[in-house]
Amino acid sequence: MEGMLRRTAWTVLVALVTLSATPAWGQQTEAQQLAPFFRVSSSLGVPGVVDPLLDPNPFLLFDSNTRDLPLQLQAINFNGATIVRPYCCRDPRTRALLAPPSSFTLTLTPRPIAFDLAGGLTIDTSRWRDVFPPSLAQLMGSSTIDATANLRVSVPAGLTRAQSGTFVVTFGGFPATGGDVAGVGEVVVSLIPTPVADSASGCPALFKRSGTRPQLLGLGPLTTRLYALKLRNPLLASYQVGVKASNRGFIMTVDKATGLRPPLRGDEAQVLFLNTSPQWRSLYAVNSGNCAAGALGNVTLATGQSSVIRISTADTTTMVLGDTVQDLGIFSESNFWGLFGGRRITLMAF
Repeated sequence: MEGMLRRTAWTVLVALVTLSATPAWGQQTEAQQLAPFFRVSSSLGVPGVVDPLLDPNPFLLFDSNTRDLPLQLQAINFNGATIVRPYCCRDPRTRALLAPPSSFTLTLTPRPIAFDLAGGLTIDTSRWRDVFPPSLAQLMGSSTIDATANLRVSVPAGLTRAQSGTFVVTFGGFPATGGDVAGVGEVVVSLIPTPVADSASGCPALFKRSGTRPQLLGLGPLTTRLYALKLRNPLLASYQVGVKASNRGFIMTVDKATGLRPPLRGDEAQVLFLNTSPQWRSLYAVNSGNCAAGALGNVTLATGQSSVIRISTADTTTMVLGDTVQDLGIFSESNFWGLFGGRRITLMAF
């Protein structure tokens, strides 16, 4: 399937922008005050989005999906024409530079972006002194000019897990007269892959307490439903779902882990296990890489007890719910880290 993917080259359409504004006065040198720059902001894909399922206002894209992200631009301290260009990408966690992925295309429109400053006033640097004259500030009016633009992001068919992720897009400008114009602001684009078919662990010899394999607890359709909820309500930061494992009930909560040192990486999860049921309940980790069960975490709880396990992709491929007699349910291994990765998962037996 992946070999048949259409590899779409990463392209950027630039926008010609006409800008005219006066400098803001502060404690900087005159050269610094005249340095041109522009601000970029948006209502979705806001800076700080690391986890698109839990952080507020992500900009989500799925397989075979095209979405438009409206941008607000504010030009400061320069006039003339400039080319505004989006640059991809940076890692939202580490800020490290990433190679532009082939899994999506960025298009910035319109061309040109029209800025309108009443009176067409420009900067006259010969009138600048050590102290900025208030009368000149009043004469020149606003030091900023606002405009709108649109960033169109397109994802081709066949988006794979390896091509997906969350990427920071920054902006820069190049005036027609030469030099650079710094862009202040960024947007965050999250590409969400379609979950694969649910599958259980490939270690059948692990499950001997009941003589039968535990029930498979699918995570693919659940992950799809959670992202659909997030798309409708971008501020959602926590989700609760019921889990039925061999007719035993659990409540699973997905949210952000807070206060951990070191903080969770994207390939880790914090699993909080609580037992409010009248019987003993158990939870253990499985690593199909070496078919080891419970090497990292093997928790058996009486009524009212709780425990926390920190797992990673290096030691865990899935987890098993049970009691003192039998294994009740095993989470889908193929979609386990797609839902658990970088998050706190609370499992409450009732």
